[in-house]
Amino acid sequence: MSFEKVPRVWLALRLAVVGASLATSPTAVEQPSEVVLTVDADAGLSDGAVADALAAHLAEVDSVVRVERSATTARPRVSVSRLSSGAVRVEVWLEGAAEPWSREIPDEGDPDLLLESIGVVVRGMLLAGPPSDDATPDPAPTIDPEPTSEPKPPAQLDLSLAYRGETVAADLLWHSGVAAQLSWQAPRGWLLDGAVAWMPPHRVRNGAGEGLAIQRVHASVGAGFRFRRDRRVRPALLAMVGAELFDWSGTAVQTQGQPGAAARVSAGVAGELQVDLGAGFFAIARLGANAWLAGADLVSTRSDGERRLLRTSVVSGWGTLGVGYRFFFIRNRRRGTTTQVSE
Repeated sequence: MSFEKVPRVWLALRLAVVGASLATSPTAVEQPSEVVLTVDADAGLSDGAVADALAAHLAEVDSVVRVERSATTARPRVSVSRLSSGAVRVEVWLEGAAEPWSREIPDEGDPDLLLESIGVVVRGMLLAGPPSDDATPDPAPTIDPEPTSEPKPPAQLDLSLAYRGETVAADLLWHSGVAAQLSWQAPRGWLLDGAVAWMPPHRVRNGAGEGLAIQRVHASVGAGFRFRRDRRVRPALLAMVGAELFDWSGTAVQTQGQPGAAARVSAGVAGELQVDLGAGFFAIARLGANAWLAGADLVSTRSDGERRLLRTSVVSGWGTLGVGYRFFFIRNRRRGTTTQVSE
């Protein structure tokens, strides 16, 4: 056996001993026929995976596990959430108890061991019965954590797809398409962001450029800060720089204009709002403004001189609306492992 596996084996043995002692304890009570499970969206665990782990430990006492994704007061109820330190908190609410059992389980970076630990802890709490004022059972072993200078919440990666629309020019007030956004959030709330958007060809309906089809591809990077990062509604502010390929096709009315392309560069700011939908998913909305440092004007060259077909705005407003998914990265994980568990 390698020394690297010793802590995992030791933790599993201690959990097994505690679970066995509680199962034979004189205070053990009749096991409920149904246990309701709620897994917090920020836990970084699949509710299906947690339910399977609990079902495996409760099968011998004929208890079934029912997953509830919305708020509930059902009893008995098991709640699983993630602490800012990276540990997992397990709470068990029992009939007749004013307060729940509550235990914190360190996350060693092994998803299988973490799920096994949750199963053992929950089984021990259920068999121990409601907590009393003068006694507190210890179904979970106390693991001395490695000394750290300061506990930090997990970093996270947000991936989202959204509708994007933007003002372009007086003759093209709104041009829209699709956008993909990728944001990395540091443990303290700082953000690094990248986005790519494509606005498909849209025909100019009036002005000198009437008849031209305009297409744009926009890319941006930004940095900012997210507030209330552990809440259901999370605002953020960002500063961004962007570049855009702006091309046109077709021929404007009464001109001999040829297809062409131009590039332009921008700097801007944006405000973002995320709202948790549960199970790692969230809704996202952004509003921003760009100042175009280098604009793109469409000019047609004719025998009698040049004619401007479209002049883009120096400042444009834009917005996005979409959905995304959040991934977690726990700082104390072992090399080659992840805390995100899928069904």
